[in-house]
Amino acid sequence: MSLYESNDSSGDISLQDDRFYQLKKIIELIIHGGWLASIELPMKQAALLPKEYIEVVLNDDVYRTDGVKRDIHKMRLLLRSLARNENTTVTNKTLKNDIEDNDDKDIDVNTLAEYLNIFSRLFIIDNQKQAKFVHQSELNKPEKDISAIPHSPVHYLWTIECCISKR
Repeated sequence: MSLYESNDSSGDISLQDDRFYQLKKIIELIIHGGWLASIELPMKQAALLPKEYIEVVLNDDVYRTDGVKRDIHKMRLLLRSLARNENTTVTNKTLKNDIEDNDDKDIDVNTLAEYLNIFSRLFIIDNQKQAKFVHQSELNKPEKDISAIPHSPVHYLWTIECCISKR
């Protein structure tokens, strides 16, 4: 559901309306997300929806993809690392190091790649091509396909959930 559909936006495009773009309001809109059922809910209840969604994905959907039990704790750590690295280009090794630096937990690079594959198959993450601004001198160079860190609305919600839970 868009902000216009939920009556949180007039549909006009303007960055001048300071009262709309207050940080608290933006956070509330992100937490309420596109779930129709959360529009009228108080913030604390609305924040439970993305959290519970992540829990269902980790505890049920991951296993159902191929019937293999996985380390849910490490998958949760990977999601947190992805949230910390949102909108950056990182390698699997960088994600591995981030998990080890922030959570003191070791994860094998191959396991990490497997978890990323599962998240992609479940539409939790989506690889995005890196935005590329071409300078005139680069016009004749062959393009290089570089993927940005995967992100989706769930990532934004997970990031907010992580911030709320650390308060």
